Amino acid sequence: MRFYFALGASRLILVGVLTSKEGLNKIKNQHPDVTTLVAATDLELNNSKFIVIGIGDFGDRYFGS
Repeated sequence: MRFYFALGASRLILVGVLTSKEGLNKIKNQHPDVTTLVAATDLELNNSKFIVIGIGDFGDRYFGS
């Protein structure tokens, strides 16, 4: 995101399908000037940083594995 601001962007909007609470907080802390829009936020990650509740493993669902 710093890249786009360095190029002269005055406003960024980050749009996503799924995030974790931890990931969203990290983005907001590092880039408070970026607007974030996501369809769903899962609240918990396991020790391997995988989403464990809600939608489950997004990669498995997306790729059908």
